[in-house]
Amino acid sequence: MRAVLGRILFAVGLVVASTATVSTASAAATWYCSVSEVNQNGYSYDIWLRAGNGFIYCMDRGFRTMVDYTSKCGEDELSYLDYDSSSGTWVNKASGSKNGCYPLFSCIRCQ
Repeated sequence: MRAVLGRILFAVGLVVASTATVSTASAAATWYCSVSEVNQNGYSYDIWLRAGNGFIYCMDRGFRTMVDYTSKCGEDELSYLDYDSSSGTWVNKASGSKNGCYPLFSCIRCQ
């Protein structure tokens, strides 16, 4: 996998309910907002902001790569999803209680 440089916008409570398709010179790119996945028990959760998670999110939707993203802060003592490559599933990972910003995907742009 190659590294992706993105911009981090800490926006708490950002909700965009639609996707938008943008044409580029090589291929169409699509923004997905209100990013979430379903865990092994069938429940939907927000996704931890990690490059691997973004790439898998895009590949699950038939794209080759993640090209951009925006982020938001998660809250203390909640659970968010990480992709577990050994099992091929999204698994819950607790945020802890450090009273900080826990980086999550808000929007992901796939291409």
